[in-house]
Amino acid sequence: MNASCVNLFLLLWGLSGVGAAAQGTNCTIRVVGTNGQPLRCECKLWLQSAAGKKVHIGNTMKGVRVVSSAYVTGDRIEVEPDDRFYYLTPDETDCPLQAITIITVSQAPVTARTIDVIDDAGSPVLADVWIEFEAGGKKLIATTAHGKFVVSEVLSRKDVIRVVPKAGTQYLEDARVRDWVTTGKEIKITSTGVWSNLQKAADNAEGKGKSGEAAMIYQELSVRAMGFDPNLAKRYEGNCYKMLGDYFQVDEPSMLGNSGKHFMSIELGSEVKAFQVKKGLKADGLLDYTTMQKIGGVPIGKYLKD
Repeated sequence: MNASCVNLFLLLWGLSGVGAAAQGTNCTIRVVGTNGQPLRCECKLWLQSAAGKKVHIGNTMKGVRVVSSAYVTGDRIEVEPDDRFYYLTPDETDCPLQAITIITVSQAPVTARTIDVIDDAGSPVLADVWIEFEAGGKKLIATTAHGKFVVSEVLSRKDVIRVVPKAGTQYLEDARVRDWVTTGKEIKITSTGVWSNLQKAADNAEGKGKSGEAAMIYQELSVRAMGFDPNLAKRYEGNCYKMLGDYFQVDEPSMLGNSGKHFMSIELGSEVKAFQVKKGLKADGLLDYTTMQKIGGVPIGKYLKD
């Protein structure tokens, strides 16, 4: 879909005539797709008054929102979908709203995408591919053929693509891709051999006092574990920060949030920025791939082999 459709506020004007709600009562706005089903993505509703004021009047939940009927001729309702896969077709009608006002949303055209499922060696992975819907439920959409599958549905950006390697293959349990739109054209699956190598390498580096290398490997383990075991990912994230604390000689390298996620301390952030300046990197304090490779001192690729 054209990006301009995503950012454009497309307007719905309230319906008038027979069935209009009485003043002082409420109206129900239903936002549905062309199939008549409630729109799964959340939509912001704005009142653009005849006097020129614009006010946020609430968001839809599962396609429904109850609003006041106290809108007059000349007022209008603007609907802003919170999803890049939907857009609205303008409907030029006037307030007051009906007791039940239905807004029909035209879906973006479906563009089929072929995505590769591969391991670190570039070999195709035999796997089932599921969609886990943000609104609940899941659906099997494909089994990879030569490591490829096709997405031919309009999905919410909050839906999850879950890739589950077939039983008997030497790969970790599964991988969940939460922002599947930005994953490019491939999803990489970790083999049990690579996973074992990374774990052993992290333990070995930490045991030998190679804190920078250990931090780099723990970060790699954390990123990969996020697909199948978020709690394990958080544990490795904590190990990474501990090793960074040793590397930069910072006593408190991170802070633990309520969700169990680690956040970089101000002191460590300052040390990382100074390190980036010294190495000629962008001094943003982020632990990106390039920064961690410099901290590790060795290419992570040496451990990504079975």
